[in-house]
Amino acid sequence: SQHLIFFVSNSFNLIFFIKTIIFIKSKLKLAKADYKSAKTQYELLSEILKAQDIKYDGDAITIDDLLDSNAKVNIAYAKMISSKYEYLKVKYYIDYLYEKGEEK
Repeated sequence: SQHLIFFVSNSFNLIFFIKTIIFIKSKLKLAKADYKSAKTQYELLSEILKAQDIKYDGDAITIDDLLDSNAKVNIAYAKMISSKYEYLKVKYYIDYLYEKGEEK
């Protein structure tokens, strides 16, 4: 009876651990995709800003247009940093879970 309770308890913990790992791994894939997307957007907007700067020097656009492009680049940069932080946070959490699992 006591062995059965121990077995059921450990089985439940193992199932919970496996479900947690699967959930966190899917969260990691999503965080990685978000980071790649944010990085691509930042790179694209940076190139657009360079073009806008050239247009501004040629009096083709106003300072408002140039500042708007600059603001978009800064927002994209902040999103890229935030998504990279989220990715690393999830990655380190997975590492933590694997370490805890090895101790048992």
